[in-house]
Amino acid sequence: MLRKLLSMRKAAILRRWRADIFAGYPPETSMFLQRESDRFSNPVGHAVNHGTEAIFQGILDESSAGDLSHAMDEIIRIRAVQDFTPSQAVVFIFHLKKAVREELGDEIQIHGIEGELVELESRIDKIALLGFDIYTACRKKIDEIRAEQKQGQGLHRSGRRKSEPRNGRNESE
Repeated sequence: MLRKLLSMRKAAILRRWRADIFAGYPPETSMFLQRESDRFSNPVGHAVNHGTEAIFQGILDESSAGDLSHAMDEIIRIRAVQDFTPSQAVVFIFHLKKAVREELGDEIQIHGIEGELVELESRIDKIALLGFDIYTACRKKIDEIRAEQKQGQGLHRSGRRKSEPRNGRNESE
C-alpha cells in the first residue's frame, strides 16, 4: 500500500524533498537553484532534480542501494567539491523521510502502514550510509587532484618542465 501511495504522490514528495535540499543553500542561491531549469546555467539544480528523481524511482522499484549509487554520486560529488562536510553532503537523503511523512501524514495511520514506513525509512538509512562512502571517495579524488596540481606547480617552478622537450622525446632520438 505504501508503494502505491508513494507512486501516486511522487511529484509532491519530490517537490518537498527538493525544497528541503535547496533550503540548505543561502536564500539567493536557493531561489536560483529552484528557478533556473537550464542544465548548463544551473548544473547543481539539474543534478539535484535528476538525482532525486532517480533515487526516488529506484526506491519505488526496490533497487539495491548499490544500484542507486550513480544517482547519489551525481549530487554528492557536487557537494564534495563545494566543500560540504560529510554530514552536510549526505543529509539530503534523510530529507526524503521527512518529505514522505509530511506528504502522506494521516494516510499512513489511516491505512495502517506504519510497518511499511519503518521498512522504507530503514532502506533510506542504508542509502544514506552508502552516501558517506561516495562522499569519502569523492573527497579522496579531490585531494589527489590538488596534490598533483601542487606537485606540478612545484616542478614547473623548479624549471624541470621547461627543460623537457615538447614532443616528449630527447633531441638525440
